[in-house]
Amino acid sequence: MYTLLIVDDEAEIRLIMEKFFAKKGFLILTAEHGGYALDIIQSKYKIDCILLDMKMPKVDGFAVLNQMQQIGSKIPVILIGGSVGAEGDIARLVDLGFKEEDLLYKPISLDQLLTIVKARLK
Repeated sequence: MYTLLIVDDEAEIRLIMEKFFAKKGFLILTAEHGGYALDIIQSKYKIDCILLDMKMPKVDGFAVLNQMQQIGSKIPVILIGGSVGAEGDIARLVDLGFKEEDLLYKPISLDQLLTIVKARLK
């Protein structure tokens, strides 16, 4: 069983993803912002993949990615953005080693997301 960490400040989105992936056999952990996500990432949990919203209050996705790099985390991350065409965000992601196509935009098909998660877990 794979453990998936869902990080999103929107409770409804977390709940929808949590229910969907739990039905597909995943163990689910959730965080409402990046600070909580970092606590979980640095905890005893073995996380196999992270679904990470980039725009959140308090600690955003960029801060999470920066901290993950600093601690040497190799957990696969799927990036989720709320708006298309944020060129500044794309440039920041490229600086962190991601490509523009690594960023998925809401609304996301859950079946498409499942396919991407499974591909990252191989």
